[in-house]
Amino acid sequence: MALTNSFMAMRMTEDAYVTYKQSLGTAPSTPAGRRLAPSTIRVTGYNQEAKDTIVACNDDGSDFIETAWDLHDTVKRIMQRINDKLRIPLNFWSLAGQGQVLDEGQLASLHEMFRPSTSSGIIELQLVTNEALDDYEEEHSSGLERYVWRHLEVGQTDATDPKEIVRATYNLPDLVDAAEWQAYLDQRKAAEAALNVMLRPYNIIEIEYLVKKIRGGVEDIVKEFDLDETEQFAIADCVVPLKIEVEDDGDSPEPRSATVFTRIYSPTRPAAVDVWLSYNHRSRYDYVEFTSSVLFRVVNPLTDGALPPTSDPLDRDGRVARGWTRAFSLSFDPFPPGRSWYMRVQRKWELSAAHATQVHAALFGQRGRFAGVHKVDALRLLLAGVGLPFAVARAEGDRDAQNPGGHGITWKGLEEEWVGVNIRKACEVPLARDASWVPPPDEEPSDDDMDDDDDDDDGDEGSSNDGDSAPRGVTVPF
Repeated sequence: MALTNSFMAMRMTEDAYVTYKQSLGTAPSTPAGRRLAPSTIRVTGYNQEAKDTIVACNDDGSDFIETAWDLHDTVKRIMQRINDKLRIPLNFWSLAGQGQVLDEGQLASLHEMFRPSTSSGIIELQLVTNEALDDYEEEHSSGLERYVWRHLEVGQTDATDPKEIVRATYNLPDLVDAAEWQAYLDQRKAAEAALNVMLRPYNIIEIEYLVKKIRGGVEDIVKEFDLDETEQFAIADCVVPLKIEVEDDGDSPEPRSATVFTRIYSPTRPAAVDVWLSYNHRSRYDYVEFTSSVLFRVVNPLTDGALPPTSDPLDRDGRVARGWTRAFSLSFDPFPPGRSWYMRVQRKWELSAAHATQVHAALFGQRGRFAGVHKVDALRLLLAGVGLPFAVARAEGDRDAQNPGGHGITWKGLEEEWVGVNIRKACEVPLARDASWVPPPDEEPSDDDMDDDDDDDDGDEGSSNDGDSAPRGVTVPF
């Protein structure tokens, strides 16, 4: 069958698919036989483009693709096996069923959808192209509210030059000349499609309050920029979360644990800055766990249209993956052990003046309309992108403040003046008072901190490390 639609046109040749598959470095094509599930997955197309593409992939003209699956499979692994026949990059389509678009990270065997509903033992799913996701949601949402991330409407243009398409699509008026605009365009489209899946009604329930904190914190910061409103919102729309995981007990203004990975696309050049938050604070029967780290990575220029992997840049020993830099880390000092222990927060700031310059240059450049955004605000945008909005004092009478817009979460251990002092130092705009600042005295644990709210969940043990290692799960016994 000839290539008759835009989705089918993305189908790779066999050689190109082999290269693409090797770049993923993930699941084997054949499930492990000892863990095979007692059912088969059958995938049909939801929209016409998906249906036509599936037919074109089958020599016998069948309108479905079937695959076995493994009890340890994630949805992404199943998609990869389907893709052995489909040969279209995973970021351009999703699997759905029973009105839900499936999260790639979902363990299939734990999802009710992966229980065969017929005597044939076949699980029926649908392949939905990115362009049809809105239609699928509208058809199945039953009145559920759809969360909208973007502030500005997508612009339209008849241009064919990638730079001009980016300018119109994302309302960015001041772009440099560069050869990488096509990679920027492809990747940003894929990133926003992935975000929209994460924000769909069935997926956003567990993360909605953190989503709102990120969006609200970013919005508050860009509104302070000396730019018109369209330009402010164009910068806000450059902030695209790619992973949000959160766990809480429903009674606290802060989560027990959170992981956030956000890519901030440059509004001036084909570049981006990645930000990662890893946070864990759990009060158990006889000890307290607390670690928090923010890492960042500058990608300048973007040369690949594929999305970055969302794997943790910290390994279990706290070592930082290549290309990433730790902005800061926090933990409780585990000494002295025993009943004499009390909460002493260990703080380590690693974001330097050179790093601040690198981040600002990648996002706003040295010339043009957006170059006037201050380095301090570039770093504030970095933190707000993972849910840590801060007001940073610029004059002696001002104060540093976490969560200045009151978006609902106060994070443990983030001493406000400590953050302000270090941001000003990195941006080379210290205040006179910074030289005499000392951390506040450590606090004895309160009754609330001693509550047994999670004594059935064992924590990882770790230790304090220097250099490229940091506590990953410090457990502190009383």
